[in-house]
Amino acid sequence: MRPGGVALVRADLERWRGEKRSLVLRVAVPEELPDGRYPLTIGGGAEADRAIATRLPSRFRPVSVEDAFVKLGRLRSADAIYPTLWARAPEVTRDGEDFPELPSSALAVLAAPQNAGEQTKRATWAVFPGPGTRVEGMLRGEVLLELNVDHKAPVGAENH
Repeated sequence: MRPGGVALVRADLERWRGEKRSLVLRVAVPEELPDGRYPLTIGGGAEADRAIATRLPSRFRPVSVEDAFVKLGRLRSADAIYPTLWARAPEVTRDGEDFPELPSSALAVLAAPQNAGEQTKRATWAVFPGPGTRVEGMLRGEVLLELNVDHKAPVGAENH
């Protein structure tokens, strides 16, 4: 898959009582990704949020009561399927705002000495969450795939 392209992922969903359904998800591949293999998770809302919270916990850590309500309002729905592309990259979060690809040395500049431990955090992942696709009923489960990014891949070719 070329950076800047769209990967097509077919998801086969099986209902509790056996009915099966296939759908195609479009996953945008950021232009700035270097060649390599990247984890791509496909799952329900709870699984997508848990994956982000595990790797980037500061995105879910409120800094005020108002911020807690905002973060609760951003939780993903259980009646949709979500693709999430991951890349190793430095990231700094301050007061709930993300600053991707900042070096760790930026922590000292962004953090006040008395608040450095709580308001400013460092992470080693960058996340590229895709839009959710609604499904009928609640969705549970997650699949981990690997997306191969190659600048030399044919132009206009979409991977399946």
